[in-house]
Amino acid sequence: MILPDASLGLDYMLSLMTGIIGDMVVYPDRMMQNLELTRGLVFSPRVMLLLIEEGLDRTDAYDAVQRNSMKSWEAQLGFSRVD
Repeated sequence: MILPDASLGLDYMLSLMTGIIGDMVVYPDRMMQNLELTRGLVFSPRVMLLLIEEGLDRTDAYDAVQRNSMKSWEAQLGFSRVD
């Protein structure tokens, strides 16, 4: 009995999401402005994961990303421009 109930629940969730996404308006210029406000820091978790995938210890990767994120923010530089 769980499969029919799960199917009905999934159908309901998809209907709700279709209604939300169907009425969504995307403003690419505003999206870019929002990304620029963070100076690229929004991508720092991805950088940390890439460092871990390359073999860096999780704590060391976190420390490196945190340190460079703070440098970026304090110097008002883009995250990719920090040495």
